[in-house]
Amino acid sequence: MKKKSLIVITFFLLNNIFSQTYQFDYLIKYAMANHKNGFSKSNDQFVNPKELFYYGSFSPTIDKQGYNLIVYDYRTHLMHTFRISKTDSPSDSSKYIYVSSGYLLPNEKLEKEQKAQVYTHTFIEDISGGKKMILKKFKNEKAKKADVEMTGDFIKIDSDLRAFSYVELFNTRADLVKLEDNETYYLRDAKWKVKDSEGEYHTNIYKIPLTLTLDSSKIKLPKEKPKSAEEQIEEWKKTIVR
Repeated sequence: MKKKSLIVITFFLLNNIFSQTYQFDYLIKYAMANHKNGFSKSNDQFVNPKELFYYGSFSPTIDKQGYNLIVYDYRTHLMHTFRISKTDSPSDSSKYIYVSSGYLLPNEKLEKEQKAQVYTHTFIEDISGGKKMILKKFKNEKAKKADVEMTGDFIKIDSDLRAFSYVELFNTRADLVKLEDNETYYLRDAKWKVKDSEGEYHTNIYKIPLTLTLDSSKIKLPKEKPKSAEEQIEEWKKTIVR
C-alpha cells in the first residue's frame, strides 16, 4: 500500500515539474483609435490579475478558420502558441491545440526604463460604478512633466486590471507597472488630446476562466536561441569600419 502511494505521489510530482500551467480569469476586449493619423487597433486578451508576468493574446490564423492564442511568459522568456477553432468556446481548454513555442528576447535597458515609469490618478468626479480620473504617466519619479495625460473612467471590479490597459496604452509590460495605490479598477474608457495625438480607448471585461497546461517535455522551440537586443547591437558595432 505504501509503495502504491509513493508511486502516485511521484507521478504527480513529476507531472508538475515537467508541465506549465497558465490560469486565466478574465477576457479583456480592447479597442483604441488615434483620430489624428487614423491608426486603430483592437485585441482580445486572457489575463490573470494575480500573475502579471504572463497573458494570452488572440490573433486570426492564416486560413481565417480559427484563432491563435499566443501566451507571452516573461518569467521564462518564452511564448507559446495554441490554436482554437472559431466555433469552439474560448473557455474550453480541451479545444486548444498546442502548435509551437518561441523565445522572448530580454531587453534590460527597456525593462529598466519601464520599471522607472510612474503613474498617477487624480480624482475628478464619481460616475456610475466608479470614478472619472486624470491618468498621468511620468518617465520616472524625478520627472516634473507627464509624458502622457488623459481622462479615464475607472470602474470598480473585484481585481485590479489597470496594468493590462497600460500595456496597450503605453506599450509597457504589466508586471513592470507599479501603481501608487491598492485599488481594484479597470479602465473602461479613456480620451486624450495633445499636440500630435487625439484619440480614445475602450474595454469590455468578461469573467471567463481558462486553464491551459503545457507539457514542458513537448515544447517545440527553434534550434538556435536568438541573441538579445544588446548582443545584436554589440555585433553591429564590431562591423563598423573605423
